[in-house]
Amino acid sequence: MFFKSFIFSFVLLTFIVQPSQAEVQAIEQLLSSGKLLLHITSLGNHKEECIQVVATNNSTEALFTRIEPGRIMLSADANIQDIIITHEMIIALAPRDQVIKQAFGFCCQSQNSGPEFGGIYALGPMSSGVLLKTANYLNRHRELRQEAQQHAIWVMSDCAPISSISQFSKSEQELVAFVSGALGLPKPWYTTDHAPSADALFSAKVNRIRGEMAFKVHNYDKVSVTIIDAEQRVIKTVLSPTVYGPGDYDLPLDLFVNFWEAGEYQVLFKGERQGEIGSYAFSI
Repeated sequence: MFFKSFIFSFVLLTFIVQPSQAEVQAIEQLLSSGKLLLHITSLGNHKEECIQVVATNNSTEALFTRIEPGRIMLSADANIQDIIITHEMIIALAPRDQVIKQAFGFCCQSQNSGPEFGGIYALGPMSSGVLLKTANYLNRHRELRQEAQQHAIWVMSDCAPISSISQFSKSEQELVAFVSGALGLPKPWYTTDHAPSADALFSAKVNRIRGEMAFKVHNYDKVSVTIIDAEQRVIKTVLSPTVYGPGDYDLPLDLFVNFWEAGEYQVLFKGERQGEIGSYAFSI
């Protein structure tokens, strides 16, 4: 055991001291050549360190490779979600060596079931386009809350609404801005919570909407705030006529909308003197 550990440490030191000789080898080539064997299984979760990778060096030479952010792990069960890796994983192996590592990633098929412990996976293709860009973004911003990261992946892989990504911190707001920019869509001012589903990890059904709305009053006025639907019907009064002096204000919105019809809505700000002050649109 001591000798094996010494050899492995020597191999790693060689990679560090002599980078020109520590060329990263493409993992597909190592697998196709038979030099590298991978046994990939689920750890029973759909996010974070959810995949176990047993890497075996089947050759008499040292191997240095990596699993890249954006790499898809394919489930052997078509009803179970595939996993996209979002943290780069380095694999360094001495000759005939074996390592066990945990891969960090997220489910990327929201309408399928969550992985079960011991489920079999295989190294799949690299993702592309905005999904790959998002995986690389998450690799650079590992401080983000895991739920925000998961929903960012589902936005790209399954067309989930951008509003499903929480914006409760500056880093989450920056993530939403990145995702919106990558898709060429407006950054939503609100966040949606979604109803749980019995047979999928994500449901499009919105339970709750939260956000903060800025508005400006020019003169003393009574301001009211209502929500109307696409047919101009008043659905809810958010604020009864209330006196505001001149200035800039923020009004929080926190609504449970699980019984509302899906569709487009507007939050309307009106003053008795000033008339329409502004509006905020949202979808559920």
